[in-house]
Amino acid sequence: MQYESIFPARFLARPNRFTALCRLEDGADIVCHVRNTGRCAELFRPGCRVWVQHNPSSTRKTAWTLITVDKDGVLVNVDSLAPNKLFAEAVTKGILVPASLSRVEQMRPEVKLGSSRLDWQLTGPEGRLWCEVKGVTLEQDGTALFPDAPTLRGLGHVETLRRLRSEGDFAMAAFLVQMEGIRRFRPNTAAQPDFARALREAREAGVEIVCCGCRVTPDSVEPAYLIPVEL
Repeated sequence: MQYESIFPARFLARPNRFTALCRLEDGADIVCHVRNTGRCAELFRPGCRVWVQHNPSSTRKTAWTLITVDKDGVLVNVDSLAPNKLFAEAVTKGILVPASLSRVEQMRPEVKLGSSRLDWQLTGPEGRLWCEVKGVTLEQDGTALFPDAPTLRGLGHVETLRRLRSEGDFAMAAFLVQMEGIRRFRPNTAAQPDFARALREAREAGVEIVCCGCRVTPDSVEPAYLIPVEL
């Protein structure tokens, strides 16, 4: 996916999880919306290079959105709206191929399930495949980790996928790593051991656990390759 109206800047501070203070190259200080509620402490460091999108609207409190961060020379896309679009692109291009379906005949986003929703429902000759997509921005020594902070919502999604598989539907947890140079994916046991355990139990129950890496530039991100999953 391609972004328009992207400008280089420097990150100054993050007053709360929804906003960041940045400085444009002309010296102007701006308030940016952060579309990522994770901690991202290893990314948002004072003085680091970032790229921001100018998209003014009467319905927004700020005309700027923080899109990309330079982490020691590696570009990281921090747009939490991107992973669902990247998943669809990865499936459409054949980068990510569900093992349970011989072909994908239909893709439905944001499908209601009881009182909640799952990101995608894929349909093929073999039946339905429910999928929840998670964006990953935490990296340590070439390993992508999720989550970067405890997430009860994410834990609930994994448990729901496991239940759906036990009821006869197919299920998948897909992790989209929003950076390059990753060798493997692991659940972040140190941050949330319950999530790591739930992910292992889900795979044992037949839930597909997949991970896709992306190519990132300051103004674009696209799915590119599969990453080995180690649970």
